[in-house]
Amino acid sequence: MEKRANGHIPAADLGKYFYCWFIVFYHYYNYYVTGPDLLPGGKFGVEYFLLAAGVFFFRHLDRHPDETPGAYIGHRFARLFPWALTAFVFAFAVIRLYINRTFAPRDLATSFARDIWEVLLVKANGMNHGKGLLNSPAWTISSMFLVEIVMVGCFTTCKKPFLRVLLPMSLMAGFGYWRHVEVAGATTWIGFTTFGTLRVWLVYGCAWYCYRLSEALRRRSFSRRGEFLLTGAETLCHILAIWMMLRFDTRYFQWCALLVFFIAVAIATSGHSLWNDLVGKCPRAARSLGTLSLSVFLVHWPVIKLFRKLWPAGVSVAAMIGAVLVCSLVHCMLTECLIRLCRRLKPRLTEKLIKSPAA
Repeated sequence: MEKRANGHIPAADLGKYFYCWFIVFYHYYNYYVTGPDLLPGGKFGVEYFLLAAGVFFFRHLDRHPDETPGAYIGHRFARLFPWALTAFVFAFAVIRLYINRTFAPRDLATSFARDIWEVLLVKANGMNHGKGLLNSPAWTISSMFLVEIVMVGCFTTCKKPFLRVLLPMSLMAGFGYWRHVEVAGATTWIGFTTFGTLRVWLVYGCAWYCYRLSEALRRRSFSRRGEFLLTGAETLCHILAIWMMLRFDTRYFQWCALLVFFIAVAIATSGHSLWNDLVGKCPRAARSLGTLSLSVFLVHWPVIKLFRKLWPAGVSVAAMIGAVLVCSLVHCMLTECLIRLCRRLKPRLTEKLIKSPAA
């Protein structure tokens, strides 16, 4: 029953696209328009992204036991780098050139030297003396890559000690540390751990147990009534998460949102969710939405910054949605064109620049 298209699960793709807009609306209401905050917990949508990414991460490691850590890290970097590069170019043009008017060669070099680490996927919040990123949402991609580097090494070299001792202990210590930090982001260390890498580590750690639950459900054969029950539970989890995002903005409800997302993602990725049947009728559209969600996530912040520059009094939600959607579509198409171009050029350049062992 599990409908997949090139590694994509339709229900998870739809979920990523759906919750990426909650993150957009959160930034719109908190950093642009004045007035009542209509979506105080919209940032909880990041938890869904991270949890789904973590489940696919552990699924890949579990199903490819012979893959070396270096091979995985190389493939993962090659997968994320084009998206980070095109998003960086867009953000640099909008924020540094148009908004900040950074044109002097010395100022350009200084800005580029500070911002380039976003493209290299190794700059989480706090690693630059507590300063934020040029494109703030990009912290997620950077921290994901850092966490995966550590976890893939632990998973492949000391799997049992890591999963049975180190991972659960790190979750207990990490959640306890996060609970007792009153102000997150004030110093380099707190900014690095709480805002960036620690948050991703904790959600990825939960994703391991989410993956185990997903696999346990997948191996069972459910009747149609059982699948209706699972789908109802998944839908209820999404309703609860949306309710929390509409009303609350504390770390406590962020943990509650993570819990309900845990159940929803496990059911969706198990293949027994009827949402996979419904959305899977158009697999190409579902996959496109899943891919587009990354573009929406990466380009909406420069668009909001541009709107603040051009229209300080604010614009309608519809105008913001239209602008973000158009920029995301352009970003997505350009990035995929760049990826296809690199795939075509790689064998030609390899043939011309690298000698074969026989030669």
